Amino acid sequence: MLYIHNVPIYERVYDNLLVVNATNGKHGLKPGFIYRYKPLSLKGLEKFRQWFSLFLQKTPQKNVIIGSRKIWDRILVNGLSKGVTIMIAIFIYNIVLIVLYTITMSTSLVFYLREKRKIFLAFSVYLAFFILDNVIIYMTEFFNTFAHQYNQTFMSVPAAKTIIFVVNAFCSLWIVNLLAKSKFKPYQNALLIMLAVWMLLTPLLANTAFKVWLYYLPNQLFLFYVGCYAWNRYKKTEGLSPTETSYLKRIAILAIVASLAILVEDTFVIFNIDQYTSLTIKIYNRNICEDIFSILVCVIGLNYFLRGSVSQSEAEVAEDVQEERLFEQFCAAYQFTQREMEIFRLLLEHKQNQEIADELFLSVGTVKTHVHNIFIKLDIKKRTQIQGLYEKYKLDLDANLLGS
Repeated sequence: MLYIHNVPIYERVYDNLLVVNATNGKHGLKPGFIYRYKPLSLKGLEKFRQWFSLFLQKTPQKNVIIGSRKIWDRILVNGLSKGVTIMIAIFIYNIVLIVLYTITMSTSLVFYLREKRKIFLAFSVYLAFFILDNVIIYMTEFFNTFAHQYNQTFMSVPAAKTIIFVVNAFCSLWIVNLLAKSKFKPYQNALLIMLAVWMLLTPLLANTAFKVWLYYLPNQLFLFYVGCYAWNRYKKTEGLSPTETSYLKRIAILAIVASLAILVEDTFVIFNIDQYTSLTIKIYNRNICEDIFSILVCVIGLNYFLRGSVSQSEAEVAEDVQEERLFEQFCAAYQFTQREMEIFRLLLEHKQNQEIADELFLSVGTVKTHVHNIFIKLDIKKRTQIQGLYEKYKLDLDANLLGS
C-alpha cells in the first residue's frame, strides 16, 4: 500500500495516472504533480505500467507527492467513484450468472431424480463446474491477494483450471453422445487424455503470453470438435427423434461458433491486455464469449427440460387413451356388460373378490356371479389366465395393424 498525504492509495488508481518524482521530472513533465495518463494504445499503457513499477521501487515514499491537495482529491474521488461503479456492475453480473447456473443445474437435478436419465446427470455436472469456474473468476476480480496467488499458481501448476476444463470437455461430449444415442468411442477417450496431458505439460514452458495461449488453445479446438461431431450425428438421423436431432443441431452450431469466438477473444486479451513479465503478472481471467456460451447452454438446457417434460406428458396421455380404447375393444369383442367391464378392469389389477366388492359397493356374492359370467365368456377357469388372454389380444391386434 502506498500513502500520499497520509491517504492510503488503492493500486488500481494508478492505472491511468502518472505520478512524477518531486525531485526529478520524467517525460518532460513538471515534478510534484499528478497527471492523468491517456496512452494511445494498450501497449503504451503496458510500457507505462512497467516504468511506474520500477519508479515506485526506486523512489522513496516521501518523494512521491503532489503539489496540490485539491488536485489529488478531485482525481482520487473520480477514480474511486468509477472504480466502485465498475465493481458493483461486475458483482451484479456475477450474481446473475451464478443464479442462472444454479437454477439450470437444480432443474436438471430434479429431472434426473425423477426420471433417472443420464443426460440430466451430465448436464448437472456440467453446470456445477460452470459455477465453480465463475466463482474462481469472481474472486480474482474482487480480491487482489487471491488474484495474485491464483495467477502465480496458474502459471506454474494450473490444477483447478485444468480439472474444470477436462470435466467440461467430458460432459459436453457425454451430452452429445447421449442425445445421439451413441457410446464413447476409443478415439474420443484418447482425445480427452491428450487434452489433460497437454494442459499439464504446457506450464513447464517459460512464462510468456504464448505459453498461456497454448494452454487455452486445445480447449477451444476440442469444443470445435464437439460441434462438428454433433453436426455429423445430426445428419445421421437414424433412430433419433425430431427433438434429439433438433437439439443436436443447436448444440453443433453453438459449439462451433463459440469455439471460434472464444479463441479470437483469448488471442486478443492474452497478447494485448494481460501482462506476463518478471515484475508483474496480471491476467484477465474472464472471457466474455465464454460467458455468452454458458448462458446459451443454460437457455438450451432449460428449453430441453421443459419441452421434454411437456412432450413426455403428452405421450403419457396418448398412451393412456390408446390403452383405454384397447380395453373397450376387448370388452366389446367378448360382449361384456357395463358392470362386467368394471369388474374385469379390477381383475386385470389382480384384485380379490372382497376388494372388488368394497371398491364397487357390491356384495361379495354379486361379484362372484359377475366373475363367473366373465370366465364363461372368456372360456377360462382360473384368474391367472385373464392377464395372458388380454396380452395375447393386444399382440394379435398390433400384428393385424402392422399387416394391414
